[in-house]
Amino acid sequence: MSSSAKSRSLLAFAVVAVVWSTVAGLDPHRSSGAVLGPLLAVVSLILTRRWELASYRHWLFVTFAAAFAIAHWAPARYSGDALSYFVYLPSLTFDRDLDLANNLERLGMAALPLSPTGMRASPWAIGPALIWLPFYLLAHVYTTIDHCLGGPWPPDGYSAPYLCSTRVGTLATAVVGSLLLARTLAARFTPRLAVLAVIGVIATSPVLYYLFVNASTSHGLAFGLAAALIWAFEAARQRPDARRWIIVGALLGALCAVRWQASVMALAPLLIGLIDLGKRRVSLRALLAGCGAALVAFSPQM
Repeated sequence: MSSSAKSRSLLAFAVVAVVWSTVAGLDPHRSSGAVLGPLLAVVSLILTRRWELASYRHWLFVTFAAAFAIAHWAPARYSGDALSYFVYLPSLTFDRDLDLANNLERLGMAALPLSPTGMRASPWAIGPALIWLPFYLLAHVYTTIDHCLGGPWPPDGYSAPYLCSTRVGTLATAVVGSLLLARTLAARFTPRLAVLAVIGVIATSPVLYYLFVNASTSHGLAFGLAAALIWAFEAARQRPDARRWIIVGALLGALCAVRWQASVMALAPLLIGLIDLGKRRVSLRALLAGCGAALVAFSPQM
């Protein structure tokens, strides 16, 4: 078998492992994927290293599979303002509006005050729901098929797979952000130190709780987006073109739409961008493109 054929086979193997683990992350009754999914991903990684085909993608798949498996076994909580972020999802997808009154009632939550538009005024950001939306739709597809095959979960937008989809979405965002942050640190230190640093930050801080237990809040998403923003900002400083500053702006806008308090993260790109503009290291066009991307990403909250 050629190297390209081996690579494609092992990549397909790893994708199956992630899909299996994702099902376990969505469905509390599907425990097999929480064991066999990560096992398949690790086997795929071992074979790629043995055949000298290992790549960044395989590490990404192993991390995804492990994270979703841990989420399956971790005790899920929806405390604090978790359901207040979730409530946008059934309203957007099933009701196709932003009138949250019936959704709040369905979740057993207190009614919110009326806004001048006659709808319920929510003080919680819509950003988390928009990031979770693809995973929520995936949960709907899974639940609909599973229900037709005799599964226990009704495809009503509120059953366990829908709630668990927010945790899967938070973990996916955090995994990608963590790996990007590790790559950024590895450029300055060693890859081993970079990975240990990122794992240490997660394991010794409340981030761990907000990723695996109470993951339906904005905290875990904010961590993942902030980590990705650091990677994008470092890349923009190394090669300050418009495309990289657009990525910085888009991530910053998304981060602020997820958690308004994270707007403090705008200080570094803004100040250093202006300094670099004065030194002619970056063009005004690139900075304006980044600002425009930030406004577009933040606009759903406006």
